[in-house]
Amino acid sequence: EPAELSDLTQNRYEFGTPVLFFPNRIADGCFVFDGRTYQFPVNEPLTNCHLHGFLHTAEWQVERATVVGDADVVAVLRCDWGVSADELQWFPHPCRFTLRFTLNEKGLQKSISIENTGRTRMPLGFGYHTSFAVPFSDSFRILMSLDRQWEMSDRHIPTEVLRHASGHEVVELASGTRSRVFGHFTLAQRSFGAGVLYGVLLQNLTRNYQIRYSFDNSFNNLVIWNRQGEEEFICIEPQTCAINAFNLRHEDHFVAGRRVIAAGEYFSADAALSVEPLGGQNTA
Repeated sequence: EPAELSDLTQNRYEFGTPVLFFPNRIADGCFVFDGRTYQFPVNEPLTNCHLHGFLHTAEWQVERATVVGDADVVAVLRCDWGVSADELQWFPHPCRFTLRFTLNEKGLQKSISIENTGRTRMPLGFGYHTSFAVPFSDSFRILMSLDRQWEMSDRHIPTEVLRHASGHEVVELASGTRSRVFGHFTLAQRSFGAGVLYGVLLQNLTRNYQIRYSFDNSFNNLVIWNRQGEEEFICIEPQTCAINAFNLRHEDHFVAGRRVIAAGEYFSADAALSVEPLGGQNTA
């Protein structure tokens, strides 16, 4: 949690679940799609990249906040993009973003819907920048359903090279280390105990519980990051695309995540957070 409100406003990426469009870095803040050049401001001078897009700082309207029945608390938020000419200079497509949060005994379910309300095809890249407090302790571990790992350049953007993340079904990251963690992976459904995992488990071995962060397969890439490893947190970042996706030449459009929404069409994706006893093997 931020100690002061200023911590939240100055470090927007490090608390809660900021929504990113486009997630992570765009090399030189620029890419070309359908013959049109998209130019975002370079806000990370060290790498000469644009970082994290515009959605996490946009103004959202609360469309609905209510209790449904005896169990579900529902909040629906909407952001209409392209209302002003200034917005269209950033991203030249009118569109509507709708976030729906449902909180009940199963946990927190969150869904994003992105509708192209314009007249031309629009490129898409979305992600959550989700931070968790984790102790520097060998009694805490993180399990991830990874497939392959992107080789990264010194600018923290992928090369065209993908390597197998591990020979194991589920990859473990020990949280007892204070070293820097930064990795970019593709996801795969993995067998885990009596069930399957598509996402991440954060396990507290001492207190005998785990946090399950699961995604639908619209999220096919994952970034993990902990700044320089100096604080007890890990950021889990499910993304619908690779970093710098629209500048990658990777032939597999699904792996790179170069998604497109036609005029009048929409895209949706679901994710969920739940707390369960350690060893819970629910399908996710």
